[in-house]
Amino acid sequence: MPETEGKPDATTQGTGETCPAKTTGTVRNIPNSLKVDWADSVINRTSGKVSYTVKAETSKKFTWSVGASVSGEGKLWIFAKVSATINGNIAHEKSTIYGSSITVEVPAHKTMKADRGMWQEKFSYKYKTTTKNCSWKSGSGTGWAPYRQAWHVYS
Repeated sequence: MPETEGKPDATTQGTGETCPAKTTGTVRNIPNSLKVDWADSVINRTSGKVSYTVKAETSKKFTWSVGASVSGEGKLWIFAKVSATINGNIAHEKSTIYGSSITVEVPAHKTMKADRGMWQEKFSYKYKTTTKNCSWKSGSGTGWAPYRQAWHVYS
């Protein structure tokens, strides 16, 4: 939802009164996911188990994200609230490591897949920011922040 704005109400408009500048709202955790930046697979067509090292040859920077229309104050509040109440390990940005590797055991006649990427903390938010002149901005949406790189190995 795009950010909305409001002007001071009739009780404070033109009176010289000020309002406390503050942001309030809620954040909620939603299921996290792995943003993949490297994918590989090993196909074992032999009759025995093989060990194989998968190595990621790229590095990627992941940056946290909320709606483009969210104000600066709103972004600061959302990030702080998610960090304090959902996941204290989030970052504004994190990068996967070039040359990261993992060794997998591949059973006979099986295929093993290995994806490497960044776990993202996903969240929804609703907020309202009031300024000193009693005007306000509010918005809601979803966002994510990187918090841990990982390999995902599966068949």
